[in-house]
Order: sequence, then C-alpha cells, then structure tokens
Amino acid sequence: MIQIVNPNKETLMRNIDACEGQVLLNFSDGTTCDLKKDPVAARLFQALDVPKEGIFISLSDPRDFNRFVHYLMDNKAG
Repeated sequence: MIQIVNPNKETLMRNIDACEGQVLLNFSDGTTCDLKKDPVAARLFQALDVPKEGIFISLSDPRDFNRFVHYLMDNKAG
C-alpha cells in the first residue's frame, strides 16, 4: 500500500491511466475502488478533497510500482 499526501490529482490520474494493472483506492473501512477501471470512482476522486492524512492506494501489478515512486519524487507528494 502506498500513501500519497497532497496529490497532484491531474498528474496522478495520468499515472493511473498508464498503469498495467489495477490501482485500488483503499478506504478506512477496508473497502476499495479501482481508480483505473471505474470511471465514476475516478471522477468522484477528482472532485473530492483529500484528507490531511492523504490517500492509500494498492497496485495489482508490481511493474507499476516504479511509476508511483517517480510520481512521489517528482511531485513531492507523500
């Protein structure tokens, strides 16, 4: 699970769209939604304010991990 604080949502969504696997947004109650495959969830995410503790995402494909490491470094998010 990756924690992202103060995400640049536009850049984050471009990274999500480029991922090979699922990108799951993890909620505190244990539920998830796939930000890549669920367009409604993606639109809601873009419209909502991010909590101060940030968001938590999980990646289904290990090849996508480096993409998010670069995102975090480039955007100083997380």
